Amino acid sequence: MISYLVILASASPTAQAAAVQIAQATFQPERATADALAQWDAQFDAGVTRASAGRKMTADQEIRKNRAKAAGKAELSQQLKTVAIPKMMSLIEAEYIQNYSESELQEAAAFWTSSAGVAFTAAMQDAIKNGTGRIVPPAEHSAAIGRYLSSATGRKESARSAILRPALAKEMGLFMQQVQPKVDARMKAAMAAAS
Repeated sequence: MISYLVILASASPTAQAAAVQIAQATFQPERATADALAQWDAQFDAGVTRASAGRKMTADQEIRKNRAKAAGKAELSQQLKTVAIPKMMSLIEAEYIQNYSESELQEAAAFWTSSAGVAFTAAMQDAIKNGTGRIVPPAEHSAAIGRYLSSATGRKESARSAILRPALAKEMGLFMQQVQPKVDARMKAAMAAAS
């Protein structure tokens, strides 16, 4: 984290502002948090289903499960907002500052914050959620998206994303390993309090 901060601190205010805009527009911290919590909910529910092996829970068990789930989700939400999301944002910002000129940063920020960039980000998220991997940008933005993606900055971004995306996935995986004991402890305390 320190190296990210050094890179960010050494950049000009214009470069920093553009990198922040790009990170906000492409990573979307609120959406990333909501997606991570939804995934956690689904995994929790699947784990409970596996553990119950088809047996119906008693009312007391149901109360304890719900309290544990709420406590675990609250802890994960807090850790995402205070640890994971800021780290991801810093990683993205540092990647852009370190590898793009100021004019490239401004061009990228202008695209990602434009209506075409917002539409393209939504289309990418849809492709991931649907599991198709096929990005279908809205017709009204396809020309602007095509122009940007075929520009030197757009091509550079496309190539560098092959480095950035796995780095983000690795950081999120490490975060989940580190946060799990805190989530487990909070769930255990909630279950004990429900007894």
